[in-house]
Order: sequence, then C-alpha cells, then structure tokens
Amino acid sequence: VIAEYMRHTKLPREAIKLLRYCPHLDPWALYYRDVVIELEFRDLSEVSDKELKEAIKRVAEKNLKFLLYLIQPLIEDIKRRGVKGVLEKWNKELPVGLKYTKHYILSEAIPLGYASLLVRKLGNKELAEKALQYVKMLVAAVIYDYKGEKEEKENLEELAKKIKI
Repeated sequence: VIAEYMRHTKLPREAIKLLRYCPHLDPWALYYRDVVIELEFRDLSEVSDKELKEAIKRVAEKNLKFLLYLIQPLIEDIKRRGVKGVLEKWNKELPVGLKYTKHYILSEAIPLGYASLLVRKLGNKELAEKALQYVKMLVAAVIYDYKGEKEEKENLEELAKKIKI
C-alpha cells in the first residue's frame, strides 16, 4: 500500500503513515485512513491517479489548516505577552519538574514546518508560505526572546523576516 501511495504521489516514504502510529505524534503526516475517507471509502483500484492525487492534496491541506488553527492562539499570546509571559502563563501552578521551557514553543514549529513542506510539494505554495511564516514567527520569538508588542520596537512579523529557513 505504501509503495503504491509513493508511486502515485511521488512523496517520500516518511510522509505516508499507516495506522501503526498514534495520529497525535505526527499531526503533519498523510494517513491512509484520511485519504480513504476523503475518497468516500472507494477501493483504490476504482480511483484514477488524478482523483487520488487531488484527494491526497485536499487531506494534506486540511491537516495544515488544522495545525494553523491550533497554533494561532499561541502566536497571538506571544504577540501580546512575549515568550516569557507565555511561559509564565503555561507554568502557573505547575511543579518545578514539569515546567515548560522555550523548547516547547520551538517544538510547536516542527509539525507545522513538515506540513508546510508537504503542502508545498503538492502545489499549494500560498498556504505553505502562510505556515512557513508562522514557523518563522515562533523561531524568531524564541531566538530573539520577544517581549511582546508593547515592549518591542519591531512586531513579530518583522522579526520573522530575519529568520532564513
């Protein structure tokens, strides 16, 4: 199944996951289950290559839009409070050993970056650029220790332009 998927999509093996993984571990990945649902449970032998590619593209775009939806509140919080303020909010009432660090904010950029690459490869450069902009904002916020719009002379979008990915 994976080899057939790779042949149709020209995607690397790592981009295609079957149900042996927990979906929350690779939220950017393309799952066979999601494509089959998108194709309304038709057998793959009944589906043309063009239909399959379009279904895969729609699923990848939905995944990326969902990740953007999930990350948007974090971006807004960083803009308002800055990195330190976000960490203070997250760490309120947590024991010392369980406190969040800047690495947790950076880890939010990883699935978004992978999903962006996948969607770009499938042809939607506009959506991929939007996701890449969010990735750059998260990276810039952590690298430059962004303090929020009130204290900084540059906004987060301008700071993100300094990041070369």
